[in-house]
Amino acid sequence: MNPGGTNEAFVRARLAHANVRVFADNRAIFDELVEGRADVMITDDVEAELQHRRHPTLCRTTKLTFTEASKAWLVQPDDTLVSAVDRWLTDRLHDGTVARLLRRALVEH
Repeated sequence: MNPGGTNEAFVRARLAHANVRVFADNRAIFDELVEGRADVMITDDVEAELQHRRHPTLCRTTKLTFTEASKAWLVQPDDTLVSAVDRWLTDRLHDGTVARLLRRALVEH
């Protein structure tokens, strides 16, 4: 696992008997999996898909996720900006733009 954040919290809370190795840069963990020096990595949904596409020898165990971690945007405290970003993002979520861009990003990597 990489230190800090939701991945470490999940591992520490649920995998008390695992032999856990910590990597400062989580990008190195995937090479450990590919080379057979590690068995599993707990990661988020998007990264699992991306890394499977980058490393076809790795496989995702399930399409289900174990937790839900919502993402948020931070912007300058300007009411006009906040309203514009909220409106734009809500529209892009509803019209499928966000999902389409995510799918395209996964295919390109």
